[in-house]
Amino acid sequence: MPHDARSPSESLTSEGLRLPRPPGVLRRFWARHPVFADVVIAFVCFILSLPPVVAYVPADPAALGALARPLIIVVVVVACAAVLVRRRWPWAFFAVTLTATLIYLTTPRGVLAVPLLLAVYSLAVYRSAAAAWRAYAFAVVTVLIFGGLVTVIATTMWPSVANGVLTTVVFGLIGTLIGVNIGGRRRYIDAVLARSQQLWVEREQ
Repeated sequence: MPHDARSPSESLTSEGLRLPRPPGVLRRFWARHPVFADVVIAFVCFILSLPPVVAYVPADPAALGALARPLIIVVVVVACAAVLVRRRWPWAFFAVTLTATLIYLTTPRGVLAVPLLLAVYSLAVYRSAAAAWRAYAFAVVTVLIFGGLVTVIATTMWPSVANGVLTTVVFGLIGTLIGVNIGGRRRYIDAVLARSQQLWVEREQ
């Protein structure tokens, strides 16, 4: 009987392929519990996105968005809750977050960057790099046009709108770059494993 030289860090799949265990206890935990991971991400997204607009007290009560605070709270809740569907429906998640970003742009703070970062990241990982870049380009153009319209309607809001547009562009780029890197590596590993499995089956035959 041949000796099994498999190390403790390797696992044997049902197809007979030896695969290395994912590195790190936390990464293995997140991989085994994706729903819990998304719930945590949604909660962090909510914590980072809501307080700035809730705590803000505008000097001019008639400022655009000052009377729409309940609406903004609902928008943030919906955008962060959409994180739960980002793996299965990343395009729907992107549409929700982009809409929320545009609405949030009319507030005195005007920055809702975290959900959009997660949206383009999810597209890169669960769809393709091309999908993420197309979504990012569309988001940038849309935010620039909408931000320009907001400044025309409410000229006093241009500093917050400019800050929101710039933050959205930067955070969207960061999410796209990270997602393209991780998504490309993930697809490469999947292709290597598929090829290895094919070669193993051919060898057994």
